[in-house]
Amino acid sequence: MPMDEPFDPVLIGIIREKLNDIVPLDHTVGISDELSAWGFHSLNIMKLIVELELELSIEFDDFDLLLEKFSTIEKVYGMVKKAQQSAQELHE
Repeated sequence: MPMDEPFDPVLIGIIREKLNDIVPLDHTVGISDELSAWGFHSLNIMKLIVELELELSIEFDDFDLLLEKFSTIEKVYGMVKKAQQSAQELHE
């Protein structure tokens, strides 16, 4: 998923922190690495989704809760940005 704007390093850091809380790694997962290659399976991804919703006060659309939409840090980032934008539009 190409991003039109640069990545927010704080948000990337939060995503990496939550990933590491779920499956501790002694190395950095690349932004476009498939998370499944690092031991993340569907249950871990669901844990990540819940943790991000709580941490960032967002809610992912039920239609977006597909494993392939959360398969890399880049894709997770895009889904978080989408959820943040949806939340912002609801409050306008």
